[in-house]
Amino acid sequence: ARAPLIEGANLTRLDPFTKALMTDQTLIAIDQRSWESHPITDLPPPLKDLRVWEARTGSPANSQRYFAFFNLQDVPLQLRLSWAALHLAHTKHAATEHVAGNMQEDRPLAPSRAIALSLPPHGSAVYQVQ
Repeated sequence: ARAPLIEGANLTRLDPFTKALMTDQTLIAIDQRSWESHPITDLPPPLKDLRVWEARTGSPANSQRYFAFFNLQDVPLQLRLSWAALHLAHTKHAATEHVAGNMQEDRPLAPSRAIALSLPPHGSAVYQVQ
């Protein structure tokens, strides 16, 4: 069994965004059904304030890859990161940005060799990558 999600807040007084995040079925499924998950620890030094976590769901023969990006800074973070830096093949990859709380708003990205990120201060984003 996977570890439970832990929230350090009064669950009866959550703001709408936090409630949507904590009840998001895609994020819960990634947390509970991933068979491999780990941080990407060898990012280039200029990205010292970015954390990246990879998780795989499905079966080893037919897995879905997810990457979560976390901005640790007090300021917005904009960057372009190659998929190769995340240990993916040196080819184009399609991705879908997951919008917490509303799967209908998930944003597909055209296949490319890199991902462009714009994260608010202490913000995060989750992408499914093919």
